[in-house]
Amino acid sequence: MIWSWLITGRAGEVLIIWATGLGQTTPALLTGALVSFPPQSDTATVTATIGGQDAKVIYSIASPGFAGLYQIAVTMPSGVAAGTAPVVLKMGSATSATVNIAVQ
Repeated sequence: MIWSWLITGRAGEVLIIWATGLGQTTPALLTGALVSFPPQSDTATVTATIGGQDAKVIYSIASPGFAGLYQIAVTMPSGVAAGTAPVVLKMGSATSATVNIAVQ
């Protein structure tokens, strides 16, 4: 899996994480096809941690208007120290590379 994103945030804010490599969606999409909306094309369950704390995942979908790009909306947990914090996504047994984000 390849994941990539650039985000910054503070406690309680909703962050959008952009990623690739999340696989097939429900409803299924054709490989390489641009995603239309509606309907929403959900990925399998994704979990996230920021600064080692669980971040609530609001949704994880194929990104409308793109092929092979996904977006995951998460709520920044409280208690993450200002500075930089590691972000990790997990889907099933696959874990993303750790990426540091700026925390305000």
